[in-house]
Amino acid sequence: VSIDRFDDIVDKQLQEHPEIARYLKDLDAYSTETFDHSINVALLTFTELLKKGMYSEEEIEEWVGAALVHDAGKLTTPIALLHADSNLDKDDISKLMRHSIDGLRVALDYNFSEICTAAIIGHHLSAESLESPNFENVGKSKYAWRSEFGESYIKDIMQEHLGTLT
Repeated sequence: VSIDRFDDIVDKQLQEHPEIARYLKDLDAYSTETFDHSINVALLTFTELLKKGMYSEEEIEEWVGAALVHDAGKLTTPIALLHADSNLDKDDISKLMRHSIDGLRVALDYNFSEICTAAIIGHHLSAESLESPNFENVGKSKYAWRSEFGESYIKDIMQEHLGTLT
């Protein structure tokens, strides 16, 4: 894997999408650990897409950009919880896992693309639920989300904001 090629793609994403650059700057100021994680996820995404050998350069660039912002909802997670040790109780884990759903507001605030928004909302959803027609089963992915957001909330936001991806 060429790190130089990855660096070039990230540079291109930051130049062509100032909203991603602004978000990453804000994220690094809020949580360098989460910023570092996001860079690592983008590199892993790049590596996996290259291995599969079936994606265009444009698709790789789009998904690297989406990987950079996938944890955008963590900007809404209290820093003490975000950096807590591994001894989290069930309520804390539920609050931490909200970042995927709370990320929609962040995505809209930064005016992220639909692919970036999909990565933000969908990165903790099961593949089976994402593949269901019109996202019918996404609410079943996480019990904590069902109990907190209701049975259809996640399906509704997926259909409203990611409808062209189905």
